[in-house]
Amino acid sequence: MIRLKNIFHKYDNSEEYTLKNITCDIEQGEFIYLTGAAESGKTTFLKLMCGDLNAGKGFVSVHSYALNRLKKNKTYLLRRQVGAVFRDYELLEYKTVYENVAYVLEVTQYPVGKLEQRVLETLAMVGLKYKALDSVSNCSVEERRRIAIARAMVNDPRVLLVDEVTSNLNAKPRINILNLLHKINKMGTTVVMATQELDLIDHMPSRMIELEDGAIKSDRTKNHILLILSDKMGEYYIS
Repeated sequence: MIRLKNIFHKYDNSEEYTLKNITCDIEQGEFIYLTGAAESGKTTFLKLMCGDLNAGKGFVSVHSYALNRLKKNKTYLLRRQVGAVFRDYELLEYKTVYENVAYVLEVTQYPVGKLEQRVLETLAMVGLKYKALDSVSNCSVEERRRIAIARAMVNDPRVLLVDEVTSNLNAKPRINILNLLHKINKMGTTVVMATQELDLIDHMPSRMIELEDGAIKSDRTKNHILLILSDKMGEYYIS
């Protein structure tokens, strides 16, 4: 379980809180759409859950890790449980797709004898095994985002956080990436997907947490969303 309780956060150069009194629980295996306008606090919300930021006030826990009390020399343990894809992607441009994913395991001293198999399995999961020896600089925008997801998943984390990973893609690549994330979720991984693209929720409904000015405006379960969609579009969405 992920738990955020009475979270307030503001950046050092700001007098305004980016997040205000955030309280919510996320169960293992859920798929969450984290929605809201630009600057509503979505990226900060995700960075608190992966330990990139520390909450100014409140309590954050991810499974057995209380992030407020987690020592810096233990953060690597959290990173093995939480994979994250943020908008900078930080791909190694002139290395191969394989090398980009393998790098994550190399720095965590993954067993050398098992490394190649794990990297290729992960590339196969995101549909890029055939691109393993290609340079990242020769990959399409969609492929680059799949590489970033592969890097986040190669350690087999229990939680995957993705920030606007479908933005600025054409219709088919957007749906392809969304389908991939739901596939990962069905394998048992908790997925929290920050997005402003509300039509994606119509395409594949799931729980939606909406932020507004740093606070939770609404938290709708999948069943609630299905009922809303059925009111708009008919009984097709009722499962």
